[in-house]
Amino acid sequence: MSRFAAAGVPALMAALLAGTLASQSASAVAIEFVPADIDGFVGDLFNIDVIVSGLSSGETGEIVSAFDLDVLYDPAILNATSISFRPALGLTDIGTFASSIFARGRLDFANISLLLNDELAALQGDSVLLASLTFSAIGSGFS
Repeated sequence: MSRFAAAGVPALMAALLAGTLASQSASAVAIEFVPADIDGFVGDLFNIDVIVSGLSSGETGEIVSAFDLDVLYDPAILNATSISFRPALGLTDIGTFASSIFARGRLDFANISLLLNDELAALQGDSVLLASLTFSAIGSGFS
């Protein structure tokens, strides 16, 4: 019989899991979509900032070096018109590889940094502005 008998394996796994959870940071990293304006009218353009918050900084700091996000929206109410990548991962087309795909009701965008971790840490803090999305309101309602 194995050194880790059937009854001992769950206890060992529980101990490893407890150790892993104890070493995790107490803060939670979150992705936020922050609108410039809450209300808009049909025909208006408005921006939504995509922000990662809750990063820990310092020697064991967390950085964002790449992301790939899909944003779904109601195409009867909104139309995605543009995306502006922010320099928190490096300058677009110089320090990053960025792409975006506009489809009806869906915006897929990604960015991969070509910078070193120390260079990214110097650009980023506890929160990082990844991109600004621009939409036009084409109908009434919520999306």
